Amino acid sequence: MRILILLSVLVGLSANYATLAQTPNTQKISPMVARPYSTSNPNRDGKVRESEFNPNALPRPINLPNLPGYTGTQYYINGLVYPNAKDGPGYMMVFNCENTKVQIKEWWQNALKMHKWDVSFSDSNTIKARDLDGSTCIITMQGPITTTKDKSKNVRAAYQIYYHQVVKEKR
Repeated sequence: MRILILLSVLVGLSANYATLAQTPNTQKISPMVARPYSTSNPNRDGKVRESEFNPNALPRPINLPNLPGYTGTQYYINGLVYPNAKDGPGYMMVFNCENTKVQIKEWWQNALKMHKWDVSFSDSNTIKARDLDGSTCIITMQGPITTTKDKSKNVRAAYQIYYHQVVKEKR
């Protein structure tokens, strides 16, 4: 008897859900689709992003102006470029390295000092510095990034560099 009551309740509920699904007020749910960044794509809140916040993928590492290139063994993981950032382009690149976090940090501190960058902040994982022209960089050391085997071989740490190049207007 209890099974019959339970079945009749379930059948009644499923009939109600079928009726709800057929009402004209229900919306068809579309699957999520990955879209490239552009100035016409809205944020999650539906607002259109300013063009300065729209990145493009950086397919390979680039030499950053007034910054030395890291001389330890490293593997490029990924990066972004913000070509329309305020006052000049911005870059973000991530690398796996065969050196430790401490060795990476020491190398960057020495290289920035030799290139006359003013280090405004430094702790065990981060260095923030400003160049004489106003350009800034933030270098963050971390554990290795999980990626392909060839970019993970003998890797002991990783670093991420944010670089905002200030471009002075010509008069």
